[in-house]
Amino acid sequence: MITASYPPVEFEHDVPKLERVGNSCVALTAGDALAHVDLFRTARQTLAGLDAPTIQQIVEVLRISYGTERLKVVEQRILGLRGWKLADFYTELPKTVPPDIFMLVDHSIATYDYGVELLVAGVDTEGHIHSVRNPGHTDCFDALGYNAIGSGSLHALSTFIANSCCASMSINQGAYFVYEAKRAAEVAPGVGKHMDMAIVKEDGVHVLTDTEINVLDEVYNERIAPRSDSAAEAIAKLPFEGGESKL
Repeated sequence: MITASYPPVEFEHDVPKLERVGNSCVALTAGDALAHVDLFRTARQTLAGLDAPTIQQIVEVLRISYGTERLKVVEQRILGLRGWKLADFYTELPKTVPPDIFMLVDHSIATYDYGVELLVAGVDTEGHIHSVRNPGHTDCFDALGYNAIGSGSLHALSTFIANSCCASMSINQGAYFVYEAKRAAEVAPGVGKHMDMAIVKEDGVHVLTDTEINVLDEVYNERIAPRSDSAAEAIAKLPFEGGESKL
């Protein structure tokens, strides 16, 4: 699902929300679909000068690029309206701007939400999962083995938790439960039906084909649908309707 803050619009689109940021690393985005474009452009310029960067180095480049692009927007949308520059705000303006005005603008800068979150997954000597979020913070989820971002993240995480997902599971198990988590997240507002999936290994990134995703869907239907049917029959036979319970 594509979401843009200006103009305010939300629609499904064929453009992937998955970016390759290394030979064996991808970054996925949630939030404002336009905000990450300059972020990735800035990051790629820096990464082009690094020889075989580790996932930690890639994440650090993305973190710095996130903060840089966020401050550019802050200067444009908050300070630019008053003809101020960010470079002068904390050096020259405190001498001329009333303290209450300065503190109000400073609070606006500190709390400005860039409106985008990244999920970074890659492999160097081992697999890594990181997030990059406003205002440029990173979190590592290697020990947990999974993470999710966006409006459907709680639904997806619930799927991982309920199925005892962990970093030691097989690639087949991981691929399936990611698919199931995505399907569970589709009940949340802002989550589309289309999906892009990739398997990241040390030797590269394989983006799943429609045929491969259809195979996952077949497994999903075999796993979920029979359980739903049997559960529906069991619920229908519960003794709570028509008077006192017979239990």
